[in-house]
Amino acid sequence: MSTLADELDRLRDVVAMLPTRRVLPANQIRPTRRVLERILKALDVVPALPEARLKQVKRDIIAAQQNHTDLSTLPARLLRDAVWLLWPDSSDGVNRALLRRAILAHVGTRKSMLRRLIDVWLLQFSREDDSFVDIGRHIDHHLAAGHSGMLGLWKESHRAYDLFNATRGPDQLASRILAETQAHTLAACRLDNPARATSGYLRAVHFALSARLAKVLASEQGTDVLARAIRFYVPETRLRFDEKEPNGAMADAMVSPWIKTQRQPSDRLRSEVLAHLRQHLGDPRVDARQRWGGASTETRQAVRGWLSKLSLDAFFDVVGQFAGNTGMGHQWQARKAFWATCLRKNFIQDSWLVLGDNVARAVAHNHELRGSHGRLADGNANHSVLLMRVGQLTFAEWSHSGKLRAWPVDWKNAPTLFRPRYRRIELTESGLQFPPPEERPDLPLTSSDGVSHVAGVWQGRVASLLRRKEGLRILPSEWHVR
Repeated sequence: MSTLADELDRLRDVVAMLPTRRVLPANQIRPTRRVLERILKALDVVPALPEARLKQVKRDIIAAQQNHTDLSTLPARLLRDAVWLLWPDSSDGVNRALLRRAILAHVGTRKSMLRRLIDVWLLQFSREDDSFVDIGRHIDHHLAAGHSGMLGLWKESHRAYDLFNATRGPDQLASRILAETQAHTLAACRLDNPARATSGYLRAVHFALSARLAKVLASEQGTDVLARAIRFYVPETRLRFDEKEPNGAMADAMVSPWIKTQRQPSDRLRSEVLAHLRQHLGDPRVDARQRWGGASTETRQAVRGWLSKLSLDAFFDVVGQFAGNTGMGHQWQARKAFWATCLRKNFIQDSWLVLGDNVARAVAHNHELRGSHGRLADGNANHSVLLMRVGQLTFAEWSHSGKLRAWPVDWKNAPTLFRPRYRRIELTESGLQFPPPEERPDLPLTSSDGVSHVAGVWQGRVASLLRRKEGLRILPSEWHVR
Protein backbone atom coordinates (compact mmCIF):
# COMPACT_ATOMS: atom_id res chain seq x y z
CA MET A 1 0.00 0.00 0.00
CA SER A 2 2.80 2.38 0.89
CA THR A 3 4.49 1.63 -2.44
CA LEU A 4 1.28 2.50 -4.36
CA ALA A 5 0.99 5.77 -2.41
CA ASP A 6 4.54 6.67 -3.35
CA GLU A 7 3.89 6.02 -7.03
CA LEU A 8 0.75 8.17 -6.92
CA ASP A 9 2.74 11.01 -5.39
CA ARG A 10 5.32 10.73 -8.18
CA LEU A 11 2.49 10.80 -10.79
CA ARG A 12 1.11 13.98 -9.21
CA ASP A 13 4.57 15.54 -9.46
CA VAL A 14 4.81 14.64 -13.16
CA VAL A 15 1.35 16.10 -13.86
CA ALA A 16 2.31 19.27 -12.02
CA MET A 17 5.32 19.66 -14.31
CA LEU A 18 3.23 19.45 -17.54
CA PRO A 19 2.70 22.79 -19.34
CA THR A 20 -0.66 24.39 -18.77
CA ARG A 21 -0.60 26.18 -22.13
CA ARG A 22 -0.92 24.53 -25.55
CA VAL A 23 2.33 23.02 -26.77
CA LEU A 24 1.75 23.62 -30.50
CA PRO A 25 1.80 27.19 -31.84
CA ALA A 26 -1.62 28.57 -32.61
CA ASN A 27 -1.02 28.51 -36.37
CA GLN A 28 0.25 24.93 -36.45
CA ILE A 29 -2.27 22.32 -37.56
CA ARG A 30 -1.82 18.67 -36.70
CA PRO A 31 -1.54 16.27 -39.66
CA THR A 32 -4.71 14.50 -38.60
CA ARG A 33 -6.63 17.74 -38.76
CA ARG A 34 -5.32 18.44 -42.26
CA VAL A 35 -6.57 15.04 -43.40
CA LEU A 36 -9.97 15.64 -41.83
CA GLU A 37 -10.24 19.07 -43.48
CA ARG A 38 -9.48 17.55 -46.88
CA ILE A 39 -12.14 14.89 -46.31
CA LEU A 40 -14.69 17.52 -45.26
CA LYS A 41 -13.94 19.60 -48.36
CA ALA A 42 -14.43 16.56 -50.55
CA LEU A 43 -17.73 15.72 -48.87
CA ASP A 44 -18.84 19.35 -49.19
CA VAL A 45 -19.45 18.93 -52.94
CA VAL A 46 -22.09 16.59 -54.29
CA PRO A 47 -20.20 14.26 -56.67
CA ALA A 48 -21.09 14.39 -60.36
CA LEU A 49 -23.17 11.55 -61.71
CA PRO A 50 -21.40 8.69 -63.45
CA GLU A 51 -21.76 8.94 -67.21
CA ALA A 52 -23.90 5.80 -67.42
CA ARG A 53 -26.34 7.12 -64.79
CA LEU A 54 -26.52 10.52 -66.49
CA LYS A 55 -27.42 8.89 -69.82
CA GLN A 56 -30.09 6.80 -68.14
CA VAL A 57 -31.59 9.88 -66.45
CA LYS A 58 -31.68 11.66 -69.79
CA ARG A 59 -33.45 8.73 -71.43
CA ASP A 60 -36.02 8.61 -68.61
CA ILE A 61 -36.73 12.35 -68.84
CA ILE A 62 -37.11 12.26 -72.62
CA ALA A 63 -39.39 9.21 -72.37
CA ALA A 64 -41.57 11.03 -69.81
CA GLN A 65 -41.80 14.03 -72.12
CA GLN A 66 -42.84 11.86 -75.06
CA ASN A 67 -45.54 10.24 -72.92
CA HIS A 68 -46.76 13.73 -71.89
CA THR A 69 -46.07 12.88 -68.26
CA ASP A 70 -46.02 15.76 -65.79
CA LEU A 71 -42.31 15.82 -64.90
CA SER A 72 -43.05 16.99 -61.37
CA THR A 73 -44.66 13.59 -60.70
CA LEU A 74 -41.45 11.70 -61.47
CA PRO A 75 -39.61 9.97 -58.58
CA ALA A 76 -37.68 12.36 -56.35
CA ARG A 77 -34.39 10.52 -56.93
CA LEU A 78 -34.78 10.86 -60.69
CA LEU A 79 -35.49 14.58 -60.43
CA ARG A 80 -32.59 15.07 -58.03
CA ASP A 81 -30.22 13.42 -60.51
CA ALA A 82 -31.83 15.36 -63.38
CA VAL A 83 -30.46 18.58 -61.86
CA TRP A 84 -27.23 17.74 -63.72
CA LEU A 85 -29.16 18.06 -66.99
CA LEU A 86 -30.28 21.66 -66.43
CA TRP A 87 -27.15 23.13 -68.05
CA PRO A 88 -25.76 23.67 -70.56
CA ASP A 89 -28.79 24.26 -72.74
CA SER A 90 -28.48 22.08 -75.83
CA SER A 91 -30.71 20.45 -78.45
CA ASP A 92 -30.52 16.92 -77.04
CA GLY A 93 -34.24 16.34 -76.65
CA VAL A 94 -34.56 17.50 -73.03
CA ASN A 95 -37.13 20.27 -72.50
CA ARG A 96 -35.17 22.23 -69.91
CA ALA A 97 -37.90 24.76 -69.24
CA LEU A 98 -40.24 21.94 -68.16
CA LEU A 99 -37.47 20.23 -66.21
CA ARG A 100 -36.64 23.43 -64.32
CA ARG A 101 -40.27 23.88 -63.28
CA ALA A 102 -40.49 20.27 -62.11
CA ILE A 103 -37.32 20.52 -60.01
CA LEU A 104 -38.26 23.89 -58.52
CA ALA A 105 -41.60 22.43 -57.48
CA HIS A 106 -39.77 20.05 -55.11
CA VAL A 107 -36.58 21.86 -54.15
CA GLY A 108 -38.19 23.74 -51.24
CA THR A 109 -39.11 20.53 -49.42
CA ARG A 110 -36.15 18.33 -50.31
CA LYS A 111 -32.85 19.52 -48.86
CA SER A 112 -30.77 17.06 -50.85
CA MET A 113 -32.24 18.45 -54.06
CA LEU A 114 -31.51 22.03 -52.98
CA ARG A 115 -27.93 21.12 -52.14
CA ARG A 116 -27.47 19.53 -55.55
CA LEU A 117 -29.08 22.51 -57.28
CA ILE A 118 -26.67 24.86 -55.52
CA ASP A 119 -23.63 22.84 -56.56
CA VAL A 120 -24.69 22.46 -60.17
CA TRP A 121 -25.64 26.16 -60.34
CA LEU A 122 -22.15 27.15 -59.18
CA LEU A 123 -20.27 24.63 -61.31
CA GLN A 124 -22.15 25.35 -64.56
CA PHE A 125 -22.69 29.08 -63.99
CA SER A 126 -22.66 31.30 -67.07
CA ARG A 127 -23.60 34.95 -67.39
CA GLU A 128 -24.68 34.30 -70.96
CA ASP A 129 -27.60 32.13 -69.79
CA ASP A 130 -30.45 34.08 -68.17
CA SER A 131 -31.82 30.94 -66.52
CA PHE A 132 -29.08 31.27 -63.89
CA VAL A 133 -30.63 34.57 -62.80
CA ASP A 134 -34.02 32.95 -62.24
CA ILE A 135 -32.64 29.85 -60.49
CA GLY A 136 -30.45 32.07 -58.33
CA ARG A 137 -33.55 33.91 -57.11
CA HIS A 138 -35.19 30.60 -56.18
CA ILE A 139 -32.07 29.50 -54.27
CA ASP A 140 -32.11 32.83 -52.44
CA HIS A 141 -35.79 32.30 -51.55
CA HIS A 142 -35.33 28.75 -50.25
CA LEU A 143 -32.20 29.61 -48.24
CA ALA A 144 -34.19 32.26 -46.37
CA ALA A 145 -35.81 29.46 -44.38
CA GLY A 146 -34.18 28.10 -41.27
CA HIS A 147 -31.35 25.74 -42.19
CA SER A 148 -28.55 23.97 -40.39
CA GLY A 149 -25.66 21.84 -41.59
CA MET A 150 -24.43 22.40 -45.15
CA LEU A 151 -27.43 24.50 -46.16
CA GLY A 152 -26.93 26.63 -43.06
CA LEU A 153 -23.38 27.34 -44.23
CA TRP A 154 -24.64 28.27 -47.71
CA LYS A 155 -27.16 30.59 -46.09
CA GLU A 156 -24.37 32.39 -44.22
CA SER A 157 -22.24 32.69 -47.36
CA HIS A 158 -25.13 34.09 -49.37
CA ARG A 159 -26.06 36.54 -46.64
CA ALA A 160 -22.48 37.85 -46.46
CA TYR A 161 -21.62 37.94 -50.18
CA ASP A 162 -24.94 37.91 -52.11
CA LEU A 163 -23.53 34.78 -53.68
CA PHE A 164 -26.56 33.58 -55.62
CA ASN A 165 -27.34 36.92 -57.18
CA ALA A 166 -26.28 36.03 -60.72
CA THR A 167 -26.18 39.68 -61.76
CA ARG A 168 -24.21 41.29 -58.93
CA GLY A 169 -22.63 38.36 -57.07
CA PRO A 170 -19.50 37.78 -59.21
CA ASP A 171 -18.73 41.53 -59.35
CA GLN A 172 -19.09 41.98 -55.60
CA LEU A 173 -16.95 38.95 -54.91
CA ALA A 174 -14.25 40.23 -57.28
CA SER A 175 -14.21 43.58 -55.47
CA ARG A 176 -13.87 41.87 -52.08
CA ILE A 177 -10.99 39.72 -53.30
CA LEU A 178 -9.06 42.75 -54.58
CA ALA A 179 -9.71 44.65 -51.36
CA GLU A 180 -8.89 41.96 -48.79
CA THR A 181 -5.49 41.95 -47.15
CA GLN A 182 -5.76 38.30 -46.14
CA ALA A 183 -7.04 35.53 -48.42
CA HIS A 184 -10.27 34.48 -46.72
CA THR A 185 -13.13 35.46 -49.04
CA LEU A 186 -13.17 32.30 -51.16
CA ALA A 187 -12.95 30.10 -48.08
CA ALA A 188 -15.77 32.05 -46.43
CA CYS A 189 -17.87 31.49 -49.56
CA ARG A 190 -16.85 27.81 -49.63
CA LEU A 191 -15.46 28.32 -53.11
CA ASP A 192 -11.97 27.19 -52.18
CA ASN A 193 -13.04 23.58 -52.60
CA PRO A 194 -11.06 21.97 -55.48
CA ALA A 195 -14.26 21.07 -57.33
CA ARG A 196 -15.48 24.68 -57.20
CA ALA A 197 -12.08 26.32 -57.72
CA THR A 198 -12.55 26.16 -61.50
CA SER A 199 -16.33 26.45 -61.51
CA GLY A 200 -18.31 28.53 -63.93
CA TYR A 201 -19.05 30.92 -61.07
CA LEU A 202 -15.38 31.59 -60.39
CA ARG A 203 -14.84 31.94 -64.14
CA ALA A 204 -17.33 34.83 -64.02
CA VAL A 205 -15.46 36.20 -60.99
CA HIS A 206 -12.22 35.93 -62.99
CA PHE A 207 -13.56 38.19 -65.75
CA ALA A 208 -15.13 40.60 -63.26
CA LEU A 209 -11.90 40.77 -61.27
CA SER A 210 -9.87 41.39 -64.44
CA ALA A 211 -12.17 44.25 -65.47
CA ARG A 212 -11.86 45.85 -62.04
CA LEU A 213 -8.10 45.28 -61.87
CA ALA A 214 -7.62 47.26 -65.08
CA LYS A 215 -9.30 50.25 -63.38
CA VAL A 216 -7.40 50.21 -60.08
CA LEU A 217 -3.93 48.91 -60.99
CA ALA A 218 -2.62 52.41 -61.71
CA SER A 219 -3.53 53.59 -58.21
CA GLU A 220 -1.04 54.09 -55.39
CA GLN A 221 -1.92 50.62 -54.09
CA GLY A 222 -1.21 49.04 -57.48
CA THR A 223 1.47 46.65 -56.23
CA ASP A 224 -0.73 45.35 -53.40
CA VAL A 225 -3.76 45.01 -55.68
CA LEU A 226 -1.67 43.10 -58.22
CA ALA A 227 -0.53 40.66 -55.52
CA ARG A 228 -4.16 40.00 -54.51
CA ALA A 229 -5.18 39.46 -58.13
CA ILE A 230 -2.32 37.03 -58.68
CA ARG A 231 -3.36 35.17 -55.52
CA PHE A 232 -6.71 34.57 -57.21
CA TYR A 233 -5.33 33.87 -60.70
CA VAL A 234 -2.83 31.33 -59.34
CA PRO A 235 -4.29 29.59 -56.27
CA GLU A 236 -1.32 27.23 -56.00
CA THR A 237 1.32 26.91 -58.74
CA ARG A 238 -0.83 26.88 -61.88
CA LEU A 239 -3.33 29.28 -63.38
CA ARG A 240 -6.87 28.72 -62.18
CA PHE A 241 -8.11 29.03 -65.78
CA ASP A 242 -5.36 28.34 -68.29
CA GLU A 243 -7.45 29.04 -71.38
CA LYS A 244 -7.40 31.58 -74.20
CA GLU A 245 -10.15 33.98 -73.06
CA PRO A 246 -9.32 34.07 -69.32
CA ASN A 247 -5.62 34.43 -70.11
CA GLY A 248 -6.40 37.30 -72.45
CA ALA A 249 -8.56 39.06 -69.87
CA MET A 250 -5.82 38.66 -67.26
CA ALA A 251 -3.08 40.02 -69.56
CA ASP A 252 -5.22 42.95 -70.71
CA ALA A 253 -6.06 43.82 -67.11
CA MET A 254 -2.38 43.95 -66.12
CA VAL A 255 -1.19 45.95 -69.14
CA SER A 256 -4.08 48.10 -70.41
CA PRO A 257 -3.69 50.86 -67.76
CA TRP A 258 -0.43 51.84 -69.47
CA ILE A 259 -1.67 51.80 -73.08
CA LYS A 260 -2.51 55.09 -74.84
CA THR A 261 -1.63 57.09 -71.76
CA GLN A 262 1.28 59.14 -70.50
CA ARG A 263 1.38 57.10 -67.29
CA GLN A 264 3.88 54.30 -66.95
CA PRO A 265 4.11 51.64 -64.23
CA SER A 266 6.86 51.81 -61.66
CA ASP A 267 9.85 49.59 -62.36
CA ARG A 268 8.76 47.28 -59.55
CA LEU A 269 5.18 46.96 -60.80
CA ARG A 270 6.25 46.42 -64.41
CA SER A 271 8.76 43.81 -63.29
CA GLU A 272 6.12 41.93 -61.29
CA VAL A 273 3.60 42.05 -64.15
CA LEU A 274 6.20 40.78 -66.62
CA ALA A 275 7.38 38.06 -64.25
CA HIS A 276 3.83 36.77 -63.78
CA LEU A 277 2.83 36.92 -67.45
CA ARG A 278 6.03 35.33 -68.71
CA GLN A 279 5.92 32.57 -66.11
CA HIS A 280 2.36 31.56 -66.96
CA LEU A 281 1.83 32.70 -70.57
CA GLY A 282 5.38 32.66 -71.88
CA ASP A 283 7.09 35.19 -74.13
CA PRO A 284 4.54 36.78 -76.52
CA ARG A 285 7.26 37.06 -79.16
CA VAL A 286 7.67 33.26 -79.29
CA ASP A 287 4.26 32.10 -78.10
CA ALA A 288 4.21 28.61 -79.59
CA ARG A 289 1.21 27.50 -77.47
CA GLN A 290 -0.98 30.51 -78.35
CA ARG A 291 -1.48 31.41 -74.71
CA TRP A 292 -1.40 35.08 -75.66
CA GLY A 293 -4.09 34.61 -78.31
CA GLY A 294 -6.88 36.08 -76.16
CA ALA A 295 -4.98 39.29 -75.33
CA SER A 296 -5.51 42.42 -77.38
CA THR A 297 -3.03 43.48 -80.04
CA GLU A 298 -2.25 46.59 -77.97
CA THR A 299 -1.45 44.48 -74.90
CA ARG A 300 0.85 42.15 -76.79
CA GLN A 301 2.66 45.06 -78.41
CA ALA A 302 3.08 46.86 -75.09
CA VAL A 303 4.59 43.75 -73.51
CA ARG A 304 6.87 43.32 -76.52
CA GLY A 305 8.01 46.90 -75.95
CA TRP A 306 8.76 46.17 -72.29
CA LEU A 307 10.70 43.08 -73.31
CA SER A 308 12.61 45.12 -75.88
CA LYS A 309 13.75 47.37 -73.06
CA LEU A 310 14.90 44.33 -71.10
CA SER A 311 16.82 43.10 -74.15
CA LEU A 312 18.48 46.49 -74.62
CA ASP A 313 19.33 46.76 -70.93
CA ALA A 314 20.80 43.26 -70.93
CA PHE A 315 22.78 43.92 -74.10
CA PHE A 316 24.34 47.15 -72.88
CA ASP A 317 24.71 46.23 -69.21
CA VAL A 318 25.41 42.50 -69.06
CA VAL A 319 26.87 42.00 -72.53
CA GLY A 320 28.53 45.36 -72.18
CA GLN A 321 30.66 44.00 -69.37
CA PHE A 322 32.38 41.76 -71.90
CA ALA A 323 32.87 44.64 -74.34
CA GLY A 324 33.80 47.07 -71.59
CA ASN A 325 36.63 44.80 -70.53
CA THR A 326 38.22 45.40 -73.94
CA GLY A 327 38.47 49.16 -73.41
CA MET A 328 35.29 50.09 -75.30
CA GLY A 329 33.35 51.55 -72.40
CA HIS A 330 32.84 55.05 -73.87
CA GLN A 331 31.75 53.75 -77.27
CA TRP A 332 29.40 51.36 -75.52
CA GLN A 333 27.74 54.22 -73.63
CA ALA A 334 27.24 56.11 -76.91
CA ARG A 335 25.53 53.10 -78.46
CA LYS A 336 23.31 52.66 -75.41
CA ALA A 337 22.29 56.33 -75.46
CA PHE A 338 21.33 56.19 -79.14
CA TRP A 339 19.24 53.02 -79.04
CA ALA A 340 17.65 53.93 -75.69
CA THR A 341 16.43 57.12 -77.35
CA CYS A 342 14.99 55.10 -80.25
CA LEU A 343 13.21 52.87 -77.75
CA ARG A 344 11.86 55.85 -75.80
CA LYS A 345 10.51 57.33 -79.04
CA ASN A 346 8.79 53.97 -79.77
CA PHE A 347 10.83 53.36 -82.93
CA ILE A 348 11.78 49.81 -81.87
CA GLN A 349 8.87 47.37 -82.19
CA ASP A 350 10.82 44.25 -81.25
CA SER A 351 14.28 43.15 -80.22
CA TRP A 352 16.01 39.83 -79.68
CA LEU A 353 19.35 38.96 -78.09
CA VAL A 354 21.70 36.48 -79.70
CA LEU A 355 24.35 35.50 -77.15
CA GLY A 356 27.72 33.82 -77.46
CA ASP A 357 28.28 30.77 -75.27
CA ASN A 358 30.22 32.58 -72.53
CA VAL A 359 27.68 35.40 -72.35
CA ALA A 360 24.78 32.92 -72.29
CA ARG A 361 26.33 31.20 -69.29
CA ALA A 362 26.79 34.55 -67.58
CA VAL A 363 23.09 35.40 -67.89
CA ALA A 364 21.76 31.90 -67.21
CA HIS A 365 20.40 33.03 -63.84
CA ASN A 366 19.16 36.41 -65.02
CA HIS A 367 15.60 36.52 -63.71
CA GLU A 368 14.42 39.20 -66.11
CA LEU A 369 15.70 37.53 -69.28
CA ARG A 370 14.25 34.14 -68.28
CA GLY A 371 15.98 32.49 -71.24
CA SER A 372 14.34 34.79 -73.81
CA HIS A 373 17.29 34.93 -76.19
CA GLY A 374 18.92 33.07 -79.02
CA ARG A 375 22.39 31.53 -79.15
CA LEU A 376 25.29 32.33 -81.44
CA ALA A 377 26.28 28.92 -82.74
CA ASP A 378 29.80 29.82 -83.84
CA GLY A 379 32.33 32.64 -83.68
CA ASN A 380 33.75 34.29 -80.58
CA ALA A 381 32.04 32.95 -77.43
CA ASN A 382 32.26 36.44 -75.84
CA HIS A 383 30.47 38.18 -78.72
CA SER A 384 26.75 38.85 -78.94
CA VAL A 385 24.26 40.56 -81.24
CA LEU A 386 21.18 42.68 -80.59
CA LEU A 387 18.60 42.27 -83.37
CA MET A 388 16.02 45.07 -83.62
CA ARG A 389 12.94 45.63 -85.75
CA VAL A 390 12.28 49.29 -86.64
CA GLY A 391 9.36 49.61 -89.03
CA GLN A 392 10.32 47.61 -92.13
CA LEU A 393 14.00 47.47 -91.22
CA THR A 394 15.98 44.89 -89.26
CA PHE A 395 19.16 46.04 -87.48
CA ALA A 396 21.97 43.86 -86.14
CA GLU A 397 24.09 45.61 -83.51
CA TRP A 398 27.22 43.60 -82.76
CA SER A 399 29.10 43.76 -79.48
CA HIS A 400 32.78 44.70 -79.22
CA SER A 401 34.09 46.29 -82.42
CA GLY A 402 31.48 44.65 -84.66
CA LYS A 403 29.67 46.78 -87.21
CA LEU A 404 26.02 47.78 -87.26
CA ARG A 405 24.09 46.32 -90.19
CA ALA A 406 20.60 46.89 -91.55
CA TRP A 407 18.30 45.11 -94.00
CA PRO A 408 14.76 45.61 -95.28
CA VAL A 409 12.74 42.86 -93.61
CA ASP A 410 11.62 41.49 -96.96
CA TRP A 411 15.17 40.82 -98.15
CA LYS A 412 15.92 37.11 -98.28
CA ASN A 413 19.18 37.51 -96.39
CA ALA A 414 17.62 39.64 -93.63
CA PRO A 415 17.84 37.74 -90.31
CA THR A 416 14.54 36.97 -88.62
CA LEU A 417 14.02 37.59 -84.91
CA PHE A 418 13.13 35.10 -82.17
CA ARG A 419 15.00 32.06 -83.45
CA PRO A 420 16.83 29.84 -80.91
CA ARG A 421 20.12 29.62 -82.85
CA TYR A 422 22.03 31.70 -85.39
CA ARG A 423 25.24 31.29 -87.29
CA ARG A 424 27.65 34.19 -87.52
CA ILE A 425 27.45 34.32 -91.32
CA GLU A 426 23.67 34.87 -91.11
CA LEU A 427 24.20 38.05 -89.09
CA THR A 428 26.98 39.48 -91.27
CA GLU A 429 25.28 39.26 -94.67
CA SER A 430 25.46 42.24 -97.04
CA GLY A 431 22.84 44.83 -96.20
CA LEU A 432 21.90 48.43 -96.83
CA GLN A 433 24.44 51.18 -97.40
CA PHE A 434 24.16 53.86 -94.74
CA PRO A 435 23.76 57.43 -96.07
CA PRO A 436 25.84 60.33 -94.73
CA PRO A 437 24.61 62.34 -91.76
CA GLU A 438 22.50 65.39 -92.58
CA GLU A 439 25.23 67.71 -91.32
CA ARG A 440 27.93 65.88 -93.31
CA PRO A 441 26.63 65.56 -96.90
CA ASP A 442 30.24 65.43 -98.08
CA LEU A 443 30.65 61.89 -96.77
CA PRO A 444 30.03 58.93 -99.11
CA LEU A 445 27.70 56.00 -98.57
CA THR A 446 29.09 53.15 -96.51
CA SER A 447 29.75 49.78 -98.06
CA SER A 448 27.11 47.06 -97.80
CA ASP A 449 28.87 45.40 -94.85
CA GLY A 450 27.59 47.94 -92.36
CA VAL A 451 28.76 51.00 -90.48
CA SER A 452 31.61 51.22 -87.94
CA HIS A 453 30.94 53.02 -84.69
CA VAL A 454 33.02 56.11 -85.38
CA ALA A 455 32.11 58.63 -82.70
CA GLY A 456 29.67 61.30 -83.82
CA VAL A 457 29.28 59.88 -87.34
CA TRP A 458 27.57 56.51 -87.11
CA GLN A 459 24.60 57.92 -85.18
CA GLY A 460 24.05 60.52 -87.91
CA ARG A 461 24.16 57.82 -90.59
CA VAL A 462 21.56 55.71 -88.77
CA ALA A 463 19.41 58.81 -88.23
CA SER A 464 19.55 59.57 -91.97
CA LEU A 465 18.62 55.97 -92.82
CA LEU A 466 15.63 56.06 -90.44
CA ARG A 467 14.44 59.36 -91.89
CA ARG A 468 14.75 58.22 -95.51
CA LYS A 469 13.34 54.71 -95.12
CA GLU A 470 10.84 55.08 -92.28
CA GLY A 471 10.16 58.81 -91.93
CA LEU A 472 11.46 58.71 -88.34
CA ARG A 473 13.42 61.62 -86.99
CA ILE A 474 16.01 61.63 -84.20
CA LEU A 475 18.16 64.66 -83.42
CA PRO A 476 21.82 64.78 -82.26
CA SER A 477 20.70 66.48 -79.04
CA GLU A 478 18.64 63.39 -78.24
CA TRP A 479 21.39 60.79 -78.59
CA HIS A 480 24.27 62.59 -76.89
CA VAL A 481 25.67 60.81 -73.83
CA ARG A 482 24.73 62.76 -70.73
